[in-house]
Amino acid sequence: MRKNVSTLFNQLDAMQKNVGIIDSIARKHLQTHWIDCKEVVAHSLAKKYTLTISFRLMLNVQDSATVEELEKLFNCIMSGMFALPINIPGTKFNRAIKASRGIRKKIEEIVRKRKIEILENIDKSLDSSKDLLSLLILEKIKENEEVIESEIANMILVYIVAAYDSTSTTIASTVKYLAELPQVYEEVRRDSKKEDTKVKFESA
Repeated sequence: MRKNVSTLFNQLDAMQKNVGIIDSIARKHLQTHWIDCKEVVAHSLAKKYTLTISFRLMLNVQDSATVEELEKLFNCIMSGMFALPINIPGTKFNRAIKASRGIRKKIEEIVRKRKIEILENIDKSLDSSKDLLSLLILEKIKENEEVIESEIANMILVYIVAAYDSTSTTIASTVKYLAELPQVYEEVRRDSKKEDTKVKFESA
């Protein structure tokens, strides 16, 4: 798992591509959910932003309706993660179990379609992987292993859970401290304006 993440996120060309994608998502997110809003719930929006990035970089999901569907299912899972393990209709735990089945089914559908796309364009696919899902499928193909949709879906879900809480909490904490330290906030603003026209990362 560590090797897969390193290949996708830590190599220079991958970092350049992904930073451009993340920047594009951040700008759209701020424009939609922050700018001109009377009230901003930073932690909730940080979670939304983190999930949007995860779905894009791990599954290459860009359709807003699909993102919202996955987000709703995932949030239901997380709300039941630490609930009392009472599996009867109406409880958080029961809803989380149903949501877990739903999101796995949805991801398995994405895996199935991607596997077909890769196998139909195998020569081109072997030279590049545009997201974690493609990387996992290609790794199975190269090792002559069967690509099992449920197995890949479970791996993807593990990655998303691992990235979700720590990343969104870090973002929310950063916003909190910048609000409390106006002098640091102004320095960040000054640096971001300075670099805005210089950075030439690949755009999404």
